[in-house]
Amino acid sequence: MEKIKILLIEDNPYDLALIEEMLAEREDTRFSVKQVGRLAQGIKVLAAEQFHVVLLDLGLPDSQGLATLARIQEKNVDTPVILLTGLDDEGMGLEAVEKGAQDYLIKGQFNASLLTRSIRYSIQRKRAEETIRKAKELSEAINQINELVDLSLDFQVIMERILEKAGHAIKADSAVIYQLENERWKIISSWGLPRIVIGEIYDPEEMAFSRFQLDGQQNILVTEQTNRRFINDYHIRSLIEAPLTSGDSIIGAVSLHYHSPGSWFSDSQYDFAHKVAKTLSMTLKNYLLYEERQKSEERYRYLFQNANDPIFIIDRELKFINVNRRAMDLFGYGLDEFVAMNMVDLVPEEQIPRIQGELKKRESMEALDKLSTNIRTKWGYSLDVEISSSPFVERNNVMGSIHIVRDVTESKRMEDEIRYQATHDILTGLANRMLFMDHLALSISQGHRYNEIQAVMFLDLDRFKSINDSLGHAAGDKILQLISGRLKECVRETDTVARIGGDEYNILITQMAHPEDATAIANKILSSMNKPFAIEGHQLHITISIGISFIPRTERMRRRCSRMRTSPSIMPRNREETTTSFTILP
Repeated sequence: MEKIKILLIEDNPYDLALIEEMLAEREDTRFSVKQVGRLAQGIKVLAAEQFHVVLLDLGLPDSQGLATLARIQEKNVDTPVILLTGLDDEGMGLEAVEKGAQDYLIKGQFNASLLTRSIRYSIQRKRAEETIRKAKELSEAINQINELVDLSLDFQVIMERILEKAGHAIKADSAVIYQLENERWKIISSWGLPRIVIGEIYDPEEMAFSRFQLDGQQNILVTEQTNRRFINDYHIRSLIEAPLTSGDSIIGAVSLHYHSPGSWFSDSQYDFAHKVAKTLSMTLKNYLLYEERQKSEERYRYLFQNANDPIFIIDRELKFINVNRRAMDLFGYGLDEFVAMNMVDLVPEEQIPRIQGELKKRESMEALDKLSTNIRTKWGYSLDVEISSSPFVERNNVMGSIHIVRDVTESKRMEDEIRYQATHDILTGLANRMLFMDHLALSISQGHRYNEIQAVMFLDLDRFKSINDSLGHAAGDKILQLISGRLKECVRETDTVARIGGDEYNILITQMAHPEDATAIANKILSSMNKPFAIEGHQLHITISIGISFIPRTERMRRRCSRMRTSPSIMPRNREETTTSFTILP
């Protein structure tokens, strides 16, 4: 049977007896009435005991009228108050209800049914008001907690302020925040507990709630079933724990505690803890993302600054935004000097249009091939480079492009040297047979296309073997080098002089206006050979035999050849209609 405790503040014994008689008539409820005759006594009793309702007479020896209600409200806000008024005080009763009384009864005009109904109504109404008041307070606390999430503040400061605000809102004694890190629970923030608690780590088996399945609202409510070591160490009597989540993953937990015996959290406080957990989840998730971004940026800065190759970051106007240390070391410019320049300031003038176009393409990934160019150093010389590029994107906007610049000067030099050695005679530096044949094939193709006259000269040194035998191979090599130099002086830069092997040379003469031009060159060569060669104190006279083949062969060409001061040579075996040959003898 329900029992309702009533405090009656009434100095009239007759009214006390009447009220007790009315309440005794109710068989469905037990009423316990405690009576005092003075307001001061009533306030003192309320401070010491808990009652369901107060019946308050407005005409007491130590207090009169609405001031009586005001005085008791100052000392007590939780217990509903029903006023007992006289017949002439009904207006005062209505005003008292407006000021916070739950109800009023006019003496002499209420019976047992009306009295008990008023008591039940007042208790229920007060409970509803308290529920609404507390819900409003908790809602305001949540709003204030959300306002605390200021990313300009230190993460620890934000966490501590949220815990303090949440703890005060539900009158908790302490609170902590756990972070789940490497499958272990670490306290990262606390309120109401010694600072030494921060940093404590608990294994999964010590955190029983971490093994619970989340319900539909992502909530967990536990009392004394979790983290026994923590509960014992800090004398926790009751607690609420709610997980901090990121998507479907648990990343931490918030725990609020009572230390007093007999204290338990209500459903509204549990709902409040869940809302706090949502705010903390967002804050912790953002912090973890920020930390990861910071680590990523640190890794990027480390890789950027310590990369083996120069790295350029340029904007959409091709101005430098940043460069790494390797770029400054290799090209000699300081960061301020780079930032004051445009990318095209460092490339050859003739390459600027191509470089501008290629770099703009790289902002939209239109060009992924490596870009080859030269970059001028601060010291005046240029380096051969290959550039690999990608767009520079911030917040989904293309801000420019990033370029990894590889110095290929040495490798290009080696490639050029290898290519040179593959196509040139090592001793004389002239083209070798392979390069000569390439030039010849290209020349024949162009000659047919543009109807040009071309000639091939075949040169052979006379009695060269006797020089090697008498003076040695070193002298012979020197003769070959000197002869090669004179041959190059007798032809144009567009012509090709090649050493085919031993003491044999070929010369390709292109773009001739007349066949006689080849004869003139041959005579020039013969004249240059008339000058003696000085070798190891010896003056050597060298003679040379020259044969000439023309491309193309025509009847007109044949007639011209017959008028030259030459003697016909043996024609090639294939007798192609495109060639005419003759020999010039010294």
